[in-house]
Amino acid sequence: MEIDVKPWEWMVKPTPQTEWISHHGMLIWLAFFSIELGAGMYFVSIFLNNPGGMLAGWLILPILGGGGLFLHIGHKRRAWRLMMNFKSSWISRGFILIGINTVLGAVHLALNRWGNADVASNMGIVMGVFLVLVILYGGFVISSIKSIPTWNSPLIPVLFMVLGLLGGAELALALNMESVLTESWIRVLMPMYVLLLVIYMVTVYQYTSTGKHVFKTIISSSLAPIFYVGVLGLGVLLPLGVVIAGVYSEVSTVILAIAIAGGIIGDLSIRYCIFRCGFYTPLLTQSKY
Repeated sequence: MEIDVKPWEWMVKPTPQTEWISHHGMLIWLAFFSIELGAGMYFVSIFLNNPGGMLAGWLILPILGGGGLFLHIGHKRRAWRLMMNFKSSWISRGFILIGINTVLGAVHLALNRWGNADVASNMGIVMGVFLVLVILYGGFVISSIKSIPTWNSPLIPVLFMVLGLLGGAELALALNMESVLTESWIRVLMPMYVLLLVIYMVTVYQYTSTGKHVFKTIISSSLAPIFYVGVLGLGVLLPLGVVIAGVYSEVSTVILAIAIAGGIIGDLSIRYCIFRCGFYTPLLTQSKY
């Protein structure tokens, strides 16, 4: 989806941001997804006492999440200067949070494997707190941008938090298809995600004329196939159907695997739609005459 904006249109029409989603900017979309997915998987795996899930989440967070942020930096050799500017740089704060979680995660994994069980349990609580912070990181960065009204919403951090935990639970289930407790997490998180998605779409439409433009862009432009197939079909209806079916009967491993893949694709898709539909409010109001 190419974005073609005339130089003067930003004054009178809702203008899409391109820095975080077009070309090289897609790394930010993928980095935020990976950060929340990895942290969410680690967080859920702590409660499940799933060492494999903790290790996988610990690796995803710095390698895919931190790696995506690093690749987005223009001058790689000056990255250390950026990382020191944590007071004003959102990307610096992201690196710091990822670094803290990576170190704490290494300690927690070591204690969980070779240390005292009580000490490992207490360390898991500390780790859980920092994982919540890193999951919320991307949502708060986006919601702090006041010039994009559909991003500047308190729903964004909550939505991204639930997405991160849901995606993490789905990946944890992929590691152990027999885990009833993991399925219970998904049964709780899936309806929460659907409810938040509906509330977000309604508030976007009712927000301003820019919000109405965003809503129409999502459902009727070239983004429509991504929304209907990726978000609604694969990301909502398929996993929700499997969750409901699982209440009444046993679901096969193949169906579970398909639903997990659909859920991850849906997570990527809704984030893509939100990033792609970040429109700046026009400076001038168009006349009705």
